Amino acid sequence: MARKRYNEEDILRLLREIEVHLHGGMDVVSACRTAGISDKTYYGWRKRYGVAQSVHNWISFCGGDCGWSLQLRAIWSLLDL
Repeated sequence: MARKRYNEEDILRLLREIEVHLHGGMDVVSACRTAGISDKTYYGWRKRYGVAQSVHNWISFCGGDCGWSLQLRAIWSLLDL
């Protein structure tokens, strides 16, 4: 089977899609398989592009000072699906 090359835009879209699945309660392996990539590829892309970390950093930055609606709006704007 030929190896598929993803451009940067596709990679970011897939990372966002996987993050949505993860926040919905799915485990990493299942979310990656749903997106059509391996978990090893996901971890490599996440390390390189850092999408997942930006969401977690924002939530920890906001802490208890922000309302949940504000946090959810910010997460969805970051994911931009």
